[in-house]
Amino acid sequence: MATLEESKRLLQAEYDRIRSDWYAGHRNIAPAVLDVRLGDGSAGYSHSSNTLLIFISEENLPEIDRHLRGEKHWFGKLRWFIHQTELIHEMLHEYQFKILVEPSPEGRALFAKYQNRFFGPNHNDLFFTAIADKAAYFHVSPDELVNEL
Repeated sequence: MATLEESKRLLQAEYDRIRSDWYAGHRNIAPAVLDVRLGDGSAGYSHSSNTLLIFISEENLPEIDRHLRGEKHWFGKLRWFIHQTELIHEMLHEYQFKILVEPSPEGRALFAKYQNRFFGPNHNDLFFTAIADKAAYFHVSPDELVNEL
């Protein structure tokens, strides 16, 4: 079974790969610190400490093994495992805080459509603008990305 260290390396590599694409024109913006912990907690992004927090429960460690072998999850269009979904969700919050200044019309429309989809703070029209901006990166529509998250 995968270890916490393997989980950290896997998620860090995924974060680094995606972040280099998303921030290609913004080299002066510092990457977040990725804090991966074993346990059952809520993932989050703290702008004040520039930290992405991802929890891996022991029962999800077999998913890390499958991911390390290059397998995909059986569910969802993007076939992401829960740790990938949480990472992307929190990366969207990071993008929301570091890059976006105001919501786009598409972000406002998505927020109006899905405003009760996510629990917790900062799931506003700016967050949905981040979704609208980054959906094409994953070759899905903004609505499809919302449903993956």
